[in-house]
Amino acid sequence: MKVPLNEDVILPRWGADLRLDECADAAARSVKLTEAKAKAEARVAEMGLQESDWCAVVDADLGVAGVVNGNNRVYPAPRFISENVRLNDTLATDFVEAEAGHPKGHPTFEVVGRWVKIWVERDGKVIECQRADGKWIMPEDVVRGQVVKARGSLAFLKTTHGENVWTQYRAGRPTGTSSRSYGIPVAHKLEDGSPYLAANLDHAGQTVDEITEQDLITYDVVTVPSAGTFADAHEAQAVEQTEAAGAAEGGQNMALNLETLTKDAPDLLKQVQEAAVKAALSAGIHGTVASLDADQAKQLESLISVVKGGENGDHSDDALATRLDAMLEAKMAPYRERLVRSEEAVRIAQDEAKAAAKARDEAKAELEARDRKDAIATALAEALKNVHEKLRDQVASFIGADIEAGRLSDPEKVAEEVKRLERFAGDVSNATVANATPEEPKGTDEASGEETTESDATSDPLVENLLGADWRNGFAR
Repeated sequence: MKVPLNEDVILPRWGADLRLDECADAAARSVKLTEAKAKAEARVAEMGLQESDWCAVVDADLGVAGVVNGNNRVYPAPRFISENVRLNDTLATDFVEAEAGHPKGHPTFEVVGRWVKIWVERDGKVIECQRADGKWIMPEDVVRGQVVKARGSLAFLKTTHGENVWTQYRAGRPTGTSSRSYGIPVAHKLEDGSPYLAANLDHAGQTVDEITEQDLITYDVVTVPSAGTFADAHEAQAVEQTEAAGAAEGGQNMALNLETLTKDAPDLLKQVQEAAVKAALSAGIHGTVASLDADQAKQLESLISVVKGGENGDHSDDALATRLDAMLEAKMAPYRERLVRSEEAVRIAQDEAKAAAKARDEAKAELEARDRKDAIATALAEALKNVHEKLRDQVASFIGADIEAGRLSDPEKVAEEVKRLERFAGDVSNATVANATPEEPKGTDEASGEETTESDATSDPLVENLLGADWRNGFAR
């Protein structure tokens, strides 16, 4: 499992490269420092940054691979180089922040500046890497135990944190950078055959942590202890003796204090105990535990209880896997229930959307049918104006029947159909009148006593239905 890693590097003192010791007087030193400040401020524009937002740009050492550091760790050069080159590749598009000290949880707004350039040097020369298939390919002569140094250009923000650190750094306060990354520590002994031995002879025979699979996040700006915290070794020894005496005296009164607190102030005792536990867990991997919030600590307690498996728990891998599976099942149950509810809500929403779409389509079809019906009625009324008045009702009746049966649904064809029926009625009427012989008597109607003719005997029912009882009068045009 990857663990969080922080490595500190002290920045050179401001003006260390100006050879101030060669200056004749304070005025000359002031001139040099002013010129250096102006150059750092001018680099803001050179880096393409807005001068209204940024104070200055300063180069800094960031870290070293191949050498055992103060945390008894050593980083292999290939991964160290690729991670720094990858981080540099993101600087053009991403705001890679440098915070004031390491954030204990999520990133904060306590940002000193932004990294605008990161590179890696070997023997003072920049290592050039090529990108291929989404990966950074480094020179073939880069090997695991080589000593390489990462450097970067930091732009200080014109914010409270940025200007404060920039001013304190120039004033001479010891300042450093500290990497924020994750990796897997693997025990490595510096002995014959170790690729790191040649560069770490002072650690020969020791076991150190080789950091594999490093994932570099960023570099933060941190304070570092100034040189000579104690005047000499005798002063340091005196301080240690004083602290030891104070601890002994406190131990003599501890029983009395605990008894008094337990009896008179149990709440205060609980607070003291919690503070003591947190203080005791403030170093190394325990520091990570102490930094957890209440929810995270509760989750950790759950995991610990699962691993312990009760007082007489089975500690085999199978039993542990079973307990972990049960715990995860219990943790996931509420989420599964929410997922089922969400899926049901989605299904209902989809059904409602389908019903709404169907209703919309039906309403549209109904509106189109009504519009079409109105258009047909209008077209029929206009067409009937040109039909003989004695044929008009009969034609309208036939057209209406076709419309009702769905045989005539196009308004543009109504006029054509009306004309066709009108011509048909006229032709039938003319033909029938021309062939009729109303003067030739054929006999007498026994019921009425009236004479009948041939035309009475041969009348056509279809013509009667179409033209009405007056067709014999010859009204066709």
